[in-house]
Amino acid sequence: MVGKGRRGVRIIANEKADIADYLARLLLDQMRSAKCVLDVGCGEGYLISAFKNLGLQVKGVDISLEMLRVAEKKVGYGNVSVCDIAKDKLPFRNKTFDIVTATEVVEHLTGDAIFFKEVFRVLKPEGLFFMTTPNHGSIFSYFFRNFVKDDPTHINLQKEKYWIQKIKKAGFSVKMVRGITLFGFPPLEPLRQIFRTFKLPARITPVFSPIRQFCGTILIFAMRN
Repeated sequence: MVGKGRRGVRIIANEKADIADYLARLLLDQMRSAKCVLDVGCGEGYLISAFKNLGLQVKGVDISLEMLRVAEKKVGYGNVSVCDIAKDKLPFRNKTFDIVTATEVVEHLTGDAIFFKEVFRVLKPEGLFFMTTPNHGSIFSYFFRNFVKDDPTHINLQKEKYWIQKIKKAGFSVKMVRGITLFGFPPLEPLRQIFRTFKLPARITPVFSPIRQFCGTILIFAMRN
């Protein structure tokens, strides 16, 4: 059982790295001139590591010291710092970053007004802000609310319209909104692990859909005016 557990952890970690690499390249396609990136709620540092591997300067903040220690091993000492983004100011000067990212972060915040204000402050004019969050208006959200115990730390689940209004109120212009139906195929990591066991192809690439009700995750691209 220990061996299986270790293989499972390795596969999940690899999937996180693959998804992070995909998102980093997706963002650089939107802003090819970017040189420095901040990941708010960076966790174990998969996304900033992907950006660093693509040649960008990176910074990350998170509330968890444990996760920051892991992230620091990926991107180097001094590139990550602790910050409670629900109430604290980001520890950076105004207009510092070309891109600011926040993947699966806002749904964990008791209050989000300071968060969006601070992201706007540290982003350069015409800089890119990118966020992902569960789509509270999807059939998946309905399923989790009614049939499965959802993540108890998801205390700020909102529909797409709410986030767009918040972003615009902070001074951003919304550039694009996309919805992800699946993050890979087969759709569940245990099934993909079985596929790999039998040397069958398993795809780790987000699957987008224009029908937002079928999208469990929404991606919002916004620009600082």
